[in-house]
Amino acid sequence: MILAELVRAALPEGRPGVVAVAAPAARGTRLVVATTATTPDAFGAVHLLKTALGGRGGGTARLAQGGTPGLAAEAVLAAVAGTIRAG
Repeated sequence: MILAELVRAALPEGRPGVVAVAAPAARGTRLVVATTATTPDAFGAVHLLKTALGGRGGGTARLAQGGTPGLAAEAVLAAVAGTIRAG
């Protein structure tokens, strides 16, 4: 979670931004999503995370974490990117 928060802090102030970090874990893939304060609610961290993980995980609109068995980190990140692109 700290990595996502550090990257988010490096993003330009006053602009929307999303940071997603995924990593393989003992029981599947872990995902952390962090968003800037100006990111629209439609792209909130919990929404992006739950969409990518099939409803698993939780947090706030600005920071969320969760995990899922059976999905590779690349697939989880692709799901986050796809949700953003679909807008």
